[in-house]
Amino acid sequence: MLRAACQQVKRWHEEGLAQVKLGVNLSTKQFRHSRLKETLAGVLAEIGFDPRYLEFEITESVPMKGNAAVSEVLTDLKTMGISISGDDFGTGYSSLS
Repeated sequence: MLRAACQQVKRWHEEGLAQVKLGVNLSTKQFRHSRLKETLAGVLAEIGFDPRYLEFEITESVPMKGNAAVSEVLTDLKTMGISISGDDFGTGYSSLS
């Protein structure tokens, strides 16, 4: 699904819609996948998609775990140029309450 969405956004960029950004919900299970970085890098390279236009939305329960693995994944995504945002933050479904 990510591959298809990136391909579509890249087409839009090529058609002049350069400011379009792709927001993708990333589940806790996907976030913890051992090959997340490699899979993302492969998809982005295959399509030639600029990671500046990719934003992953994660539930705030993911970073609340506070362990080294979470920090490493967040750092990897940032290093790749991918943005992270909090999904459903402030909507009443927040784990911060």
